[in-house]
Amino acid sequence: DKNIAICSGKYGSISFIPKKEDEKIDHDGEEFIFIVDCSGSMSGNPIKVAAQCLLIFIKSLPKNCYFNVVRFGSEYVPLFEKPVPYNIENTEIALNLAKSLDADLGGTNLSKPFDYIFKTPLSVNDKLRRIFVLTDGCVFDTAEVIELVKRNSTTTMSNAIGIGREVDKGLVQKIGENGKGFIDFVIETEEDMKSKVINQLSRSLSGLCKVELSIEDNESFEIVPSLSNVRLSPGIPCKFYFKTANEMRDNLHIIIDVEGNSESTIIEMKSFPVDSRTHESLEFCFNNENIKELRRMDQTANIKNQIAKLSVEYGILSPHVGLLGV
Repeated sequence: DKNIAICSGKYGSISFIPKKEDEKIDHDGEEFIFIVDCSGSMSGNPIKVAAQCLLIFIKSLPKNCYFNVVRFGSEYVPLFEKPVPYNIENTEIALNLAKSLDADLGGTNLSKPFDYIFKTPLSVNDKLRRIFVLTDGCVFDTAEVIELVKRNSTTTMSNAIGIGREVDKGLVQKIGENGKGFIDFVIETEEDMKSKVINQLSRSLSGLCKVELSIEDNESFEIVPSLSNVRLSPGIPCKFYFKTANEMRDNLHIIIDVEGNSESTIIEMKSFPVDSRTHESLEFCFNNENIKELRRMDQTANIKNQIAKLSVEYGILSPHVGLLGV
């Protein structure tokens, strides 16, 4: 069983794989569109990373789908006039493009390729379109991009992979949030690249599922990351940390409810003493994840104070606190 829950005192963690009952997903006729940043800011290693990511994506698409590649900078350049069937001939054309990708398209206007894609009729009516953006995020038109993504989120799932150390994380996150898709960040290593591309494609193919968690004898508890801030997919492992108001007794259960399922999944928690290393680890992990979540919010004075307080209390590094050794 890959569903595991442990607790110690007020802290706990749960690892599980959400599942939907008897759901068969058919990708025939769906579209996969890759928007690739070829602006000047992508020169050097970023464009090489984008090229490798694109190669992996193209080689991993499901059969009987449609796809296209749209490069962009000051203007946009589609590989095909419209999405084409995913066959050997078209795949070879796309792979050759990926191998010769260059940062030669000037400035960075991302709203133009989005607008072009959304104005192109779907290859098959009522089928989902998936967009995957590969960019360093240094664009001129963030507000227009997010508005387009949000407005078309009923027909199109927009995903993004941020590339490089200087990536605009805010833009990448907003594309995922408003496009009901998934995001990730890649720096440079080939293994890091491959695993993140495959993971993003797998989650996108699996779709989203809404999950609710409850803990026996605990009406309220804190959980990180917040369920409202994460996108969960059927068949994709996930992990959460939680803190209850009172210490948890032995043999408590966690109930997992996946929207659309007729039955809940119930997991019995394994408990550990409060003076154990497990308790220390759970306490640290909960507060570390809590700081990560706070860092994703708008950095108001109140949020910065919360981060600093947690950092000092639990000895966790953050941008607002420095730790000195004596």
